[in-house]
Amino acid sequence: METKKFDLEKNDITNTQGAIKKVQAKEKEPGRRQGASAKESQEAEEQLHSELQALGKSKFFLGYEFLTWLWYLIEKDSQLTLIPKHAKQPIQLTLWIDDRVVTSATSGQQNTMRGGDPAHSAEAAVALVTGKTIRELKIGMDVLGVGEYRTTLNAKDLRPRGLVLPTPSDEDDEAPQQVSIPMRLRQLDLFLNIFDSLFLMFMEQRTAAKWEKNTTYDIKEWIQNRSNWKTVH
Repeated sequence: METKKFDLEKNDITNTQGAIKKVQAKEKEPGRRQGASAKESQEAEEQLHSELQALGKSKFFLGYEFLTWLWYLIEKDSQLTLIPKHAKQPIQLTLWIDDRVVTSATSGQQNTMRGGDPAHSAEAAVALVTGKTIRELKIGMDVLGVGEYRTTLNAKDLRPRGLVLPTPSDEDDEAPQQVSIPMRLRQLDLFLNIFDSLFLMFMEQRTAAKWEKNTTYDIKEWIQNRSNWKTVH
């Protein structure tokens, strides 16, 4: 089955639920036949994609800090339990930095590290300790009971690019030809809730009184310790 990718805007992502609900409501319209045609499914997916693309304004002034904090969080404890807004139960997931990291110097010169495990490379450690900012991170996310997501986050607008949704397993109730809209909507909704929860976690720490004294200190110590790493995990 073809893997679908989505590009999203990060600006109060909870507003995205409106776009999702519109498509879900259309799926439940009275008289709508059980299996939507390929054309209808494509039209609904394009509508969702278009509305998601149109969301929000950038948060570039927080983006660089968010990506640094996220990298620190992942290496501190990659296994998380989140309770997103309106969630019926906690969500357990594992996060990792995937195969792309882009850093930027004050001069504007960018350095792209790709392939393998760039987050644990000596080059990445040097970039952090010399004060380069994190421009892009490709992250992976394995959600218990759902599967793996992958996306690239850009610090300028916190816009997840090339979002890859989990591939349905053979045990899923829905046949591949029936998965396109209902299952993708659920998967996308879950991703948005998780991403929103991570950003909220960051904002709660960022606006807390102990940010400068504790969190910033911990991140600086983490960066300094990384400069001494000579081997990759």
